[in-house]
Amino acid sequence: RFFQPIFLFGLLALLKTPEKVTRFYMISNSFLGMFDHSNLDIDLGPFSYVFTGPAEHHIHHSQDMKEGNTNFGSALVTWDMLFNTYTDPRKNPGSPVELGVEDYMPKDFISQFMMPFNMKKYGSPTDELE
Repeated sequence: RFFQPIFLFGLLALLKTPEKVTRFYMISNSFLGMFDHSNLDIDLGPFSYVFTGPAEHHIHHSQDMKEGNTNFGSALVTWDMLFNTYTDPRKNPGSPVELGVEDYMPKDFISQFMMPFNMKKYGSPTDELE
């Protein structure tokens, strides 16, 4: 989450994009992000091959890591199509079955902070894919 604004807006800053353009981009991107994460049951039809909607992005939040490691885009599906990480929700009815993450997170703050450095101890949600 820390680097997301850098990647989203860094290029605009480097190119010294006019404020109106930057503002339009930020507002539309924020709207699309909220739309993606909504619980609306909306099928974008042919537009879903361009824009990410709730059906496309919900798959990304699946507990099943094979589904969860897809549909990363929060506005456009272009990169997912390019890197072969796109899952079409119309071809996977009923997906995702379970949203969220499995409860493998340590309970106390220090253990949570140290978790990335102790993956042998805690394991990883991607271990099941191997």
